[in-house]
Amino acid sequence: MINFCLQSEVKMRRMMERMLCMKKTVALILASFLMLTFISCQPAGGNEESSFAESSSLESSSETKSEAASEEKSEEKSEETSEEKSEETAEISSSVLEQSSIPLPEKSSVSNQISSKPVSQAPETSSGKNDKPVAGKVDESVESLMAMPDLTKPILTGDFIQSGMYTNWDQARWEKHFNELKAVGITSVILQQGARNNKGLVYRVDYKHCIPDHLLDPSVKENTHILGIVLEAAKATGCTVWIGLGIADDWWTESNHWDENWRDTQCEINRYVIKSLVDNYYKDYKNQIAGFYWANETYTNSWGLEDFWAEMLSTDLDYLTSLNVDIPMMIAPYNSEFYITGRLNGSPDDGYKLKISPEKTEKIWKRFISLTSFRDGDVFCPMDGLYTMYIDINDAIDYLVAMKNAVDSCEADLQFWMDVETFTQNFGSAPMERYTQQLQLSAKLATGLVAFSYSHYYSTAGKPNASSLREEYAEYVKDYLN
Repeated sequence: MINFCLQSEVKMRRMMERMLCMKKTVALILASFLMLTFISCQPAGGNEESSFAESSSLESSSETKSEAASEEKSEEKSEETSEEKSEETAEISSSVLEQSSIPLPEKSSVSNQISSKPVSQAPETSSGKNDKPVAGKVDESVESLMAMPDLTKPILTGDFIQSGMYTNWDQARWEKHFNELKAVGITSVILQQGARNNKGLVYRVDYKHCIPDHLLDPSVKENTHILGIVLEAAKATGCTVWIGLGIADDWWTESNHWDENWRDTQCEINRYVIKSLVDNYYKDYKNQIAGFYWANETYTNSWGLEDFWAEMLSTDLDYLTSLNVDIPMMIAPYNSEFYITGRLNGSPDDGYKLKISPEKTEKIWKRFISLTSFRDGDVFCPMDGLYTMYIDINDAIDYLVAMKNAVDSCEADLQFWMDVETFTQNFGSAPMERYTQQLQLSAKLATGLVAFSYSHYYSTAGKPNASSLREEYAEYVKDYLN
């Protein structure tokens, strides 16, 4: 059942992305057709400057969300417009937050300017290769990365876990799980979902909270005992916990990101969640709380959503900073496979091509980081995408190097970790030969390695019959440490 839920969630995410990309393509074609029709209707010898201005206005109007559009309709922002947009930091909107009873903190005074820190040399780009990545295969880009020195040990120290697995666990069951993880070097868990909402109403929350009624679904499931049990078990076993904040089911309805009221509501939910966690748990479990996890997933995109995400995350970071507690924030972005065409199926005619280059990817994440109020010790922890998606292994590496370059540009001491994914393209458990190579590659770029997810794909809780995988990974850790 757990594996089915995991598969469904990832499939849903990918299906939603595919639908969004299709809608954007249709919108762009329609906008282009209207532009051509409009231009062709201009009288000969007309003012060229005026015609250009009018056609630009028409293109811009096609990129704006219509008030009468349905909730699921997405409007396209062209890649060209995204590249030319102003570099001025967007003002954080706070119309909903200002109505909250919790005082709105002043915005961070830190201006994260893009620096010229030296960064690791990126492997050569190999976009357009049609060979499907095979576990154990060593090609030029992989080989060049493997030749670099390790930045951390190629073993896991943290692990994501989703609420569907542990809803009914008591403290003894949690202690058993922590001890199983500790046996292979994993001493921290990341609770991926803490307060789930849809259309701005929280329908599940796993800790004591002060979320007001106007933000709660009438049928909300308030599992207020769960976090206390997890933290007590972590204390008993010497482990730590990253606590997931608010997560929106309708995050994948892209038009929401253009809606200021929707964004403000998400920030309002997170402000109450952060206040609840600090007020109810920080004093007693300071040593067990490793940090907070910003649960909504950001991803490569070509229409400027990084500006909205920076605004939302900065609002949450600024509020957390105002509370004067030493709690870092982690985010886990990813490079979407839906920004490629074709699939890596071994056919010379499959049309495999990147829509967003590593260079463009670096610009996207540099902009996001420059606009976000990151603090020393916050964590940028991308999903590795190595062998888990239909992306050439060389391209996947180039994307990760681009993200590392962006993080290295941050004025704050932003940490670059890696979420090393344990599943296959068909959502089975990754074979150990493939997974150990992922760990070894990731250790060349990141200073910390976590997984999605040892708990779900290797542990006795997630895979009771996968004893060989657990034994193989334990042996790998033992051999490395010795």
